Amino acid sequence: MTRVTGCGRCGHLGAAMELMTIKDVAKKLGVSENWVYSHLRDRNPLLPHVRLGGHIRFREQDIEVWIEEQVRNAVRMGAA
Repeated sequence: MTRVTGCGRCGHLGAAMELMTIKDVAKKLGVSENWVYSHLRDRNPLLPHVRLGGHIRFREQDIEVWIEEQVRNAVRMGAA
């Protein structure tokens, strides 16, 4: 995980925030890194992410919300 803090001038990030890498997300979801990459660009459901220069990062709380949405959708569709 990557630790990011606010810029100090505008405080847009506030307190320090842990950002997850592709590898972190793949491990958390129990999928391959290729699966994560494919769900960034062209496969549904799309994963929430941010681009920082040439790097892709994920806020852990966004991934948690995404997981909950997938569970709710599965229950709604009768798959869970």
